[in-house]
Amino acid sequence: MMLVQKYISRQVLYPFIFSLLALTTLAVLTQSLQTIDLIAENNQSALTFFYLTLLAMPKLIAIIMPISLFLSILYSLNRIAIDGELIVAKASGMSTWEISNPIIRVSILAVMMHLLINLLVQPLAFSEMRKEVFKARTDIASKMVSSGEFIKPVKGFTMYAGDIGADGIIKDILINDARDRTKTITYIAEKAFISKNNEFSKLTLKSGSAQSLLSNGEFNIVQFDDYQLNLSEIKSLDATFIKKPSDLYLHQLLKPNSRYYINKKRRKKYLSEGNNRLASPIYNLALALLAICTIIKSNHQRMGYKFKILLCGALGFSIKLTDFFIKSISENNSNLNILQYALPIMICFLCIIYIFSKHPYIKPKNNMNHKLGSK
Repeated sequence: MMLVQKYISRQVLYPFIFSLLALTTLAVLTQSLQTIDLIAENNQSALTFFYLTLLAMPKLIAIIMPISLFLSILYSLNRIAIDGELIVAKASGMSTWEISNPIIRVSILAVMMHLLINLLVQPLAFSEMRKEVFKARTDIASKMVSSGEFIKPVKGFTMYAGDIGADGIIKDILINDARDRTKTITYIAEKAFISKNNEFSKLTLKSGSAQSLLSNGEFNIVQFDDYQLNLSEIKSLDATFIKKPSDLYLHQLLKPNSRYYINKKRRKKYLSEGNNRLASPIYNLALALLAICTIIKSNHQRMGYKFKILLCGALGFSIKLTDFFIKSISENNSNLNILQYALPIMICFLCIIYIFSKHPYIKPKNNMNHKLGSK
């Protein structure tokens, strides 16, 4: 019996891992289109692109995991049933629960993994991703410099660069600084580079000149080998870092601090997200039990289980769509958060009752044939 259970467990686990990786890869490729736009607009490196894509994966895995497990169980059980291994296991005296036991263990493992992602990995990854996106959008170099274009990052400050090297060195730079209305200075330099820390940012110009018009009408030109411009005003652009519900941990969602929400509507969204983090892993077990009831508990069919699998698949996807719908409406009414738990728990309860029922549904014989047989 243990060998049979280990065999069934392997038959479910391997397709589950493969389908999870395949579906996650497909979702990542779709998600990466938005990341490419962000990288292109803000002149970021390919390393930033791959890092942001990696940080987006935990959320995608959490969404895909229940469906991936559901499809892998249906596929594996259908193959086992068609090969006759399922009917042999039943004929040897194994009950529905004993056959289902390894599948349920895999499902519980998926529930634990899903819960770990929801409570720890996802908020950690999304919080870091939000910081990287914020850093990219407020990157002073990307806002100031674009090869062959005039850039105006702030009012009164215009900058032109002939070329930008891979090492970050800006060549043939022209700057018109009119931030001080009483004095306008034009800088021309052969090269420059931007440096910054937590306190200030500066632009260092090399081998150039500063030109300005004096109050007496004379034109003043100052040659320099090294000159530094303060860019703190530009660094302060878009410097508001706002966390979203996906970036917060469970305790921050269920009991949000005043810094994380402004009004009651936003607080309802946080409560909906927090309850969904706890409720969504249950769907791994609920959909697994639904697949078990569809194939293991049903009578053997020589022609296969295509029709039953089709109906079960449609029901499973409908359940997940209902989950998304419940989460959406609970964002406006916190009293509906209980439905996020009620649906998967009810499915688990009904499926377990059906699995332990002694007499599965059997189509009754025709009454007329029964009467003729008795005569």
